[in-house]
Amino acid sequence: MGKDKLSPQAFEAWLKTDKNRNTLKIIAGKTYKKMELNRLNLPGVDIRLTTPDDIFQELMIFLLENEGVRNGLIVGGTETMKRLHGFLWHRLLDITRSAEANQDIYKDTWRLFYRHILDVMGKSDQFVKTKTSSRVILFGRTHESPRAVVMMEDLMDIGYPQDLPAYFQALNTKKNILRLAGYFWEQAAQKTQEPHIQLNVRDFMSWIGQYVNLSNRIDSYPETSDDEIPDNPLAKACQAHEDVMKKKHLTAWANNFYHLLKDIEKKVFYYYECKELKHKDVAELMDKKGNLSYRRDKIRDRLKAFLRPLDWVSPDHGNEQIDSADFKFFRDNLCNLLSTAIEGA
Repeated sequence: MGKDKLSPQAFEAWLKTDKNRNTLKIIAGKTYKKMELNRLNLPGVDIRLTTPDDIFQELMIFLLENEGVRNGLIVGGTETMKRLHGFLWHRLLDITRSAEANQDIYKDTWRLFYRHILDVMGKSDQFVKTKTSSRVILFGRTHESPRAVVMMEDLMDIGYPQDLPAYFQALNTKKNILRLAGYFWEQAAQKTQEPHIQLNVRDFMSWIGQYVNLSNRIDSYPETSDDEIPDNPLAKACQAHEDVMKKKHLTAWANNFYHLLKDIEKKVFYYYECKELKHKDVAELMDKKGNLSYRRDKIRDRLKAFLRPLDWVSPDHGNEQIDSADFKFFRDNLCNLLSTAIEGA
């Protein structure tokens, strides 16, 4: 009986009670607010792109990994519930400080994202899912058998849409997953001219993995042999420093920083850094006289901090082997995004 209470299955049954689940959500919400106040970011993820639901997922992972705490909740320990906020807060602190903990959370996040994609597609009328005898899950617009298939190399050549964020936390919503899946499917259908094309969900995940970062370092993607979870292709590709993969990675990071900037910050960065205009000209264009140079300097500091994990790109890293061409490629991509948004070029 004691073992049953310690099992994940018993916890899932306990969690089905609305009162219990709502209490945990309240704890996650309080922790999220504390993170905002203390500006505590999960590694590689700006707190502004994190939601209380993300922290709730962290709480679930913590409970599934800690049988003692989980058992205390199941047997009705009010004291355990009161202390849970502190447990969760210290877990998040550990995640931000420990490289080993970072890899664990990225592995869990990747798995949760995969399952979220399956859940979103299963509940949407935009796609149908088919499970083959070899346990491969396909998605398409219809259940009709396609007359053609698309090669993996062709799928990996599909570019990432600029109107969607490449930050995991911003992407991981029902609306954005469906938009990205629709874009990916349309591109594949165009390549094959097959209206009934069906695509492997794992291939979709592998394609996403070229652009969407789950870590703040390019070499810390998790690899797994779990049949239900796809390998992240960046793990090996980035170690080989292939030029094509490196450019795709930098393009994704440029897209990420673009989506972090507010509208006025986009203009400040674009006019100062991309157009290289003088302060007088920027002030005239933006119809503002004060505070512009201060905003510019703050954005520069944010960019340095943002790029610091890429020690082969960041101008603030102090690495003698920095390739200025890589930073220029990143900057040009960011400026192109800003130009399209501001001037419609």
